[in-house]
Amino acid sequence: MNIVLPDTLRGQTILVVGTFLLLFHIVSLVPFIISSAATVTLEREEQMADRIVTITRLIDHADSLDRSYLAGEVSGPKFQVSVDNQPLTIKKDNSAVTIANLINRTLKPLDHQVTADDHDTSILESDAAGTQARDLAIQRQPNLFRIHEELFVSVDLPDGEWLNFRIAGSAWDHIFSLSTILSLTLMALGTILFAGWSVNKLLKSLSRFARASEDMGTNIRAAQPISEDGPREIRDAARAFNQMQARVKRLLEARNQMLGAISHDLRTPLTRLRLRVESILNEEQSNKAIRDLDDMETMIKLTLAFARDDATEESRESMDVGVVISEVVDDLNISADNISINTPESVRIMCQPVGLRRVLTNIIENGIFYGHQIRVELRREHNHVIIDVDDAGPGIDPQQRDRVFTPFYRLESSRNRETGGAGLGLSIAQTIVHAHGGTIELLDSPMGGLRVRIIFPEE
Repeated sequence: MNIVLPDTLRGQTILVVGTFLLLFHIVSLVPFIISSAATVTLEREEQMADRIVTITRLIDHADSLDRSYLAGEVSGPKFQVSVDNQPLTIKKDNSAVTIANLINRTLKPLDHQVTADDHDTSILESDAAGTQARDLAIQRQPNLFRIHEELFVSVDLPDGEWLNFRIAGSAWDHIFSLSTILSLTLMALGTILFAGWSVNKLLKSLSRFARASEDMGTNIRAAQPISEDGPREIRDAARAFNQMQARVKRLLEARNQMLGAISHDLRTPLTRLRLRVESILNEEQSNKAIRDLDDMETMIKLTLAFARDDATEESRESMDVGVVISEVVDDLNISADNISINTPESVRIMCQPVGLRRVLTNIIENGIFYGHQIRVELRREHNHVIIDVDDAGPGIDPQQRDRVFTPFYRLESSRNRETGGAGLGLSIAQTIVHAHGGTIELLDSPMGGLRVRIIFPEE
């Protein structure tokens, strides 16, 4: 049988600590219960003996017609008294010696002699002349661990009838009374609540680390340092995390400054080359050179945009993904014969609008370029938004699918802009999707080509 445990560190820690404290609490109660059981048993037997003696005296001096009525009046659910022609028991139980001795001491002045052993107790002579002792038998019937037991007592009356007692219960009834159980329950609840509060206070810092790590992974520029409080180990870890985050930010800022300088320095010679190329008298060669310069400038812009990762600087807002898909399709001027769209109403996510459009534009444009026929499907599933873009193209070999996300990697190796891009489209899309806490993967399409699946967390 598999034991189902909570799937969080907080839940498992509370369960372990709470269980240990409860077991320790229960084990510590054992000596108290053992010592209390003996004390409570003696007090209970003294009370029973006193009650038996009092009722016996009452019935002894009552008329025979009133005995049954009096016996019914003094009876209760766990203490039943009756006057019968036969004794309820004739046994002499050794386990009832204590209560037998208590009854003997009290009933002796009334010439009732009680015996709770194996000796003959039929007729005993008392010390007072002319008196005759009466017989009394006691039998105890305990069950397992004496959690519940019954005590049978029979006393003969002067006219030959028997006064029978049937007494239910045990010392455990007094030890585990309602008040005791309530007290134990309150202590157990208090123990669990205290353990939960202590564990929650200790693990709250780990939750802060998890949130800070997620923020740092999705949007490093907006990530804030975490508070350096709590135990010394937590403070040291928080301080190290903040220092690491600050170093990463400084590295990114230095990289952006360097890329800005490179971009500026590259534009100047490109501009000079363009002016010189335009002065070439051979128009055909001039046009070819200008196209090469255009391709070079485009590749430089794409490279710098990818390196800067501009999408992470954009603020986020709630967007309807279905509306964005329709806008992208309209901007690309895709014929209705070449695309089918299946989007439910109002599927919203928190995203960077420009970044989301950039991802969808890259994926849909690639699908049309290579597959000619595409299908876009949007749906919700397990608190996530899933976008599937299927095409009818040649697809991508499964062994190549991970590599196409590598910057500048192209399945078509000629680097001709007419047959493919610079190899940055999927790399940029993956970077933006990951910045949103999502995933992007390539699968086989039921249309025979490639399926690009994008998964975002739902708003």
